[in-house]
Amino acid sequence: MFSSKKYAISTKESVFTLNVTNCDVSDVGDYQCIISNEGGITEKDPVTLECTVAGTPELRVRWYKDGKQLLPSRYYTMSFENNVASFRIEPVSKEDSGTYSFKVENNFGSSTCEAVLTVLGLKPSPVDIVKGSEVSLECEISGTPPFDVAWFKDRRQIRSSKKYKVTAKNYHTSVRILSVEAADIGEYQCKAQNDVGSDTCVCTVKLKGKVLVHVFSAVLQRYCLALLCGNTVIAGTPQLSTGWFKDGKELTSSQKYKITFLNNVSILKIMDAEKEDGGLYTFAVQNDVGKSSCTASVDVLG
Repeated sequence: MFSSKKYAISTKESVFTLNVTNCDVSDVGDYQCIISNEGGITEKDPVTLECTVAGTPELRVRWYKDGKQLLPSRYYTMSFENNVASFRIEPVSKEDSGTYSFKVENNFGSSTCEAVLTVLGLKPSPVDIVKGSEVSLECEISGTPPFDVAWFKDRRQIRSSKKYKVTAKNYHTSVRILSVEAADIGEYQCKAQNDVGSDTCVCTVKLKGKVLVHVFSAVLQRYCLALLCGNTVIAGTPQLSTGWFKDGKELTSSQKYKITFLNNVSILKIMDAEKEDGGLYTFAVQNDVGKSSCTASVDVLG
């Protein structure tokens, strides 16, 4: 409906009011106030919906999303004070987009108002990559175009060059890093904004390491046999898994064996070495990229 002699519609400080003059029986029914625009709100921001109502107590109020009633929860806060009904979402997420309706009723009738909420969102694409490879970081954007998009590395903007290729089209943007090297590790950000607001997705690029193992040497003593193996990790700091084996059987620290791993050097000590301790000793190291090992033949002289 529009303003007329019968209906007067006014707006003041984001409060919308409908005045009905000379009410009669034909004015009984459900009234709706629908609010929408072409913008939205960004993810993680709080959002509050409010409705001002008037009527004869006792008033009963309810909130709905896409026709389903909402109840107070960890993310939803509802209040109704001084004839103002408030509904707060914190933090808001992309899944909160939809049509929200507020319904108030008493013993004489009911009224409903609606608002459309659009949440802008970004999807980060974190990656681990291998040195020398080519990688593409991508973000999918949701919201109302047009968007202004910018990419940053360690908070410094990057543009298309011999090193990077930046693209942005419709709801998709990407940056391609050519021939990744150690200097390319760090935090990458994609910032998208429109007339309503902005949002940023963050991606940390790490280089997966290759495993290198130095051939170890054996130091023979009368009462202690020490095997030392140095290993070097390159292109990153992945989690390493190490192990010592004798003739294919894994060894663990005990009164007989002392195993240490410090400053990239693993040491196996065999206490009170005996002739039976001779054999093939293997040190193995691996991460999620690959594995390596080295083996030495040890003889213990009686």
